[in-house]
Amino acid sequence: MDTFRMVMFRWVMILLMSVMEPILSPCPILKHRRC
Repeated sequence: MDTFRMVMFRWVMILLMSVMEPILSPCPILKHRRC
């Protein structure tokens, strides 16, 4: 159970970062890497 919780927590953090990065960046979501 502990390993499953750690994996879920890591996925949640990755999802939060992927969601917040385009919002914080002035570039569009699809082109935020090219800027």
